[in-house]
Amino acid sequence: MSKNALFNRYPSVIIGEAYDSDDEFAVHTRYPRFICKITFTDKFTGDLEVVVGEIGLMQPNNKLIYHTDNGLYLQDFIFMDTKPTDEEKWKIEFDKACKAIIATLLLLDDRAQREIGI
Repeated sequence: MSKNALFNRYPSVIIGEAYDSDDEFAVHTRYPRFICKITFTDKFTGDLEVVVGEIGLMQPNNKLIYHTDNGLYLQDFIFMDTKPTDEEKWKIEFDKACKAIIATLLLLDDRAQREIGI
């Protein structure tokens, strides 16, 4: 069975918390496949230039950061696919993946508020 077929058995976005910390993570199981940390703060180490709703790069190590206009940050990406040959196409797919994660988080938050009143 191919790696794509294995990943396709799971939801495209999986959200979870680490049991030993307050950190929250997302796994994106479709191309581009990655794991990332979800944060609600703009406190990062190093100099950071972030554009709202776009991909920013943390200098000097070019570490990716994704910032949305609702205050969520995706960072500490670990990618599972090989480096793309078409970087512009990859950026479009990466942006869609990050937006899917944010949408899933918002849906989970709405569901929790309705079901258990938090």
